[in-house]
Amino acid sequence: MTGADPSTDPASLETEGSLILVVDDDRMIRRMTRATLEGAGHRVIEAEDGDQGLIAIGRDRPDLVLLDVEMPGRDGISLCASLRAQPATARIPVIIMTSAAAASEIQRAYEAGASDFISKPFNPRVLRDRVRFMLRATLAVNELRRSERNFAMAQRVARVGNWILDLQTGAIRVSGEAARILQLRANEPPTSLEALHAHLPAAARRQVLEAIGRLAGGGEGFDLEYPVERPGRTPLMVREHAERFTDPSGDEHSIVGAILDVTDLASAQAHIRKLAYSDSVTGLANRPCFNEAMADQIANGEKFGVLFIDLDRFKRINDSLGHAVGDDLLRVVAERLSGALRSRGTGADNTLLARLGGDEFAVLLADVSQEDSAIAIANRLSAALAEPFRVGPYDLVVTASVGVALYPRDGEDTDSLLRSADSAMYLVKDAGGNSVREFRGGCLQQVQDRLWLEASLLRAIEGEEFEVYFQPKVDVETLAFVGSEALIRWRHPEKGLILPAGFIPIAEELGLIVPIGAWVLQHACMRQRALLDAGLQPGPVAVNLSARQFALRDLPTLVQQALDAAHLPPELLELEVTESLVMRDVDAAVRTMHRLKELGVGLSIDDFGTGHASLSYLQRFPVDTLKIDRSFIRCVDEQHRDAVIASMVIALGKALGLTIVAEGVETESQLDFLRRNGCETMQGYLVSRPVPYARYAELLMEQGRRSA
Repeated sequence: MTGADPSTDPASLETEGSLILVVDDDRMIRRMTRATLEGAGHRVIEAEDGDQGLIAIGRDRPDLVLLDVEMPGRDGISLCASLRAQPATARIPVIIMTSAAAASEIQRAYEAGASDFISKPFNPRVLRDRVRFMLRATLAVNELRRSERNFAMAQRVARVGNWILDLQTGAIRVSGEAARILQLRANEPPTSLEALHAHLPAAARRQVLEAIGRLAGGGEGFDLEYPVERPGRTPLMVREHAERFTDPSGDEHSIVGAILDVTDLASAQAHIRKLAYSDSVTGLANRPCFNEAMADQIANGEKFGVLFIDLDRFKRINDSLGHAVGDDLLRVVAERLSGALRSRGTGADNTLLARLGGDEFAVLLADVSQEDSAIAIANRLSAALAEPFRVGPYDLVVTASVGVALYPRDGEDTDSLLRSADSAMYLVKDAGGNSVREFRGGCLQQVQDRLWLEASLLRAIEGEEFEVYFQPKVDVETLAFVGSEALIRWRHPEKGLILPAGFIPIAEELGLIVPIGAWVLQHACMRQRALLDAGLQPGPVAVNLSARQFALRDLPTLVQQALDAAHLPPELLELEVTESLVMRDVDAAVRTMHRLKELGVGLSIDDFGTGHASLSYLQRFPVDTLKIDRSFIRCVDEQHRDAVIASMVIALGKALGLTIVAEGVETESQLDFLRRNGCETMQGYLVSRPVPYARYAELLMEQGRRSA
């Protein structure tokens, strides 16, 4: 064969002095190979088997390795595979020397990572050329890698990436910096334009893809700016520019796009606007910004909704704990409201949360024109505020009154619309707060109805219009009755049966919750005594304590009086307090619980799992029972998270020696879940709804007859 003279070929000069390792168990082959390669200007080291070869590679890091296939111990193919498995040696070129020219042997060598092969006995010139070309190719590849690395570093410093789309094949190449800016995984390169722009908001992604489509069809280049979501962090602001290019031959067409991170520039612009349009306490939009946003919606003729949110009893916190605590509370309320809106899946373009002043917030819902949708969002925000807020050393409970108004139905300008939402909010305030109400023309009638209900409630206690209903608790395995929960109902002479949600908030606001709670306690104890006198075994009855009852200094005395009046053994009475109630003031709650336990009654924490009770706190509470909140039971066969929480509560209670009661059990699948997880007790519609005393007594008698 003919070829360039190695002594004058520039490429050969670049590879002279390369260190080459020859691994062969045949000394004669090693000597011949050494002589040939040293004659070509290379440095040569030898190893007589695979193990020595591996040691030499680790010690000397040769530029190229010549491997014999068949050697005692570790053969050449095995050694080659070992080199390829280690990052430090994976790129060293390997030429396999074999006396067997079988295709299978060659295939095995390539599968192990061999760069080339040569048959023995070899022609010295062929060997020199193979080695020279392999070294030169390795130099070229390494230089290309260096260039790519330098280019990538330059793009990283400039925060600019690029992508290239081949319009003939549809293949797409994306630089590492473009992938980083667009929040793509480095080890999962996108295979389509849709995947490249996967982390853009839907509207922005659609806009970019449409622009690329027009460009591919012969349209002009584009320059767009959009946000890119980053999990757990603020979005990046990205500018994307693309042009269409044609190869000089006219045969190849491609689109080249540039991706630029302009977050810092956008941040500076946003900061200037924020100074003029944001609230200094919470960082939310302020009243001028909110009014401007409403005016823009009206000018565009678009329907939208407005929520007016006022925090209940905020003044009491502000006055008692100081304005610094009040401001901190406003900040965490703003954060929770913002989080609830984000969880809805809305973005800055169609939702605006603002603080109007004091404890008043407002939400503009640009994508909501139906009342039901606005109310659903308002309820979600109200629910988001239900959990206690940790502010410094304080656990604070804040609820909200929310008014809902729609444009243009409830107002044709910004002032009238906000006033309508404000009026609806005040109706909620008058009703006790912690609720949602839409604006209606008949709001005045609703206020009058509220006043009438207040007067009726005052008469209800004297007129004995209340009743105690009982909901059975049953053994999960046998479904035998093991106790009950006493629940109040109001048998109104005109309105009929009113559930607690219809009057308890008013009773709390009017200060009637304490006498009503005392009435329930007394009557539950007397009903228990009547069941015992009838020869029945009702098990303990659970009575809920309100926050005001639990705060009474003489609560243990009142409980003892109820037990004495009914001649009821204390072990047949259980007092329930909610998790959020005991977490308001843990030390005071522990003291009160110990005083109640001294009476011999049982104690239960209701709605467990919805508050913030930690294990350390739970160990301090002298309770007998944990009641898993119905919200977790409802979805145990649908939501993995709820099932995990419920099973953890059951395991936690068992570990602490507590009885676990599951509330709100309505289906057989929920019952099966409780059985699998070792829950002892349950209550819910699957067994029985809350029933009047007479019906509860009948159920107990029916069970007695079955067990007899």
